[in-house]
Amino acid sequence: MTITALSDAELLDQARSGDESAFTELYVRHEAAARRLASTYRRLGDPDDLVSGAFERVLGAIRRGAGPTESFRAYLFVTLRRLAAEQGEKPADQAL
Repeated sequence: MTITALSDAELLDQARSGDESAFTELYVRHEAAARRLASTYRRLGDPDDLVSGAFERVLGAIRRGAGPTESFRAYLFVTLRRLAAEQGEKPADQAL
């Protein structure tokens, strides 16, 4: 079975086991939707930085054995929203 035929939950299991290509596939599947959401938070931060930061946080959680086990997009969106809120609380001269 090709990696693109796997469900998000199956890809998460593989990513949790250290398969980098599984997380890459999740990125490919959900990056455009995350970018659309991030563009609505434009006043809170650069959409590209928010998307990158959200994926980094999710990957970090997965590597620690935490993070989503299913509903990857929902978890990613919550992470993105929290990151945007954090950016909104920082002074404008502080970077991500």
